[in-house]
Amino acid sequence: MTRIAPVTVGASPRSPTLVGAACASGCASGSSSPRHEYPHFVAALSLIAALPPGEVVTLLRRRLDRLAEQRAEIRTLLDNTPARGVPGLFLVEEDYRLDLLEAESAFVRWFIDQITHPETGWGRPWAAFHGEPFTTEERQQS
Repeated sequence: MTRIAPVTVGASPRSPTLVGAACASGCASGSSSPRHEYPHFVAALSLIAALPPGEVVTLLRRRLDRLAEQRAEIRTLLDNTPARGVPGLFLVEEDYRLDLLEAESAFVRWFIDQITHPETGWGRPWAAFHGEPFTTEERQQS
């Protein structure tokens, strides 16, 4: 973490000068240097094969529903806030979150298809690994 020396002698730790400098430093480093983050979903994906594919498809469908709810909430916020005089610049993080949620939704739909496709999907060998029969019921709900 970058340390910022006080700009003025006797400045309070909460002075606008120090807060502004700290924000500028954090914004600069966070904006310019991409790094891999490890959200809970990524961690869950790394262990997903431990669950049977039918259970995974059910969980992924629930996740899709929740992602749709979150996208709708953010979309409402983005659509309604400018009417209150708030410039879009102050909501740019919500635009970013919305794009991430849309990308995650597309990934989850793709993953469900990878599991449930009757000919090329991962469901049959995955179910066999768990000693379960492969069914196409999950595919029909997609």
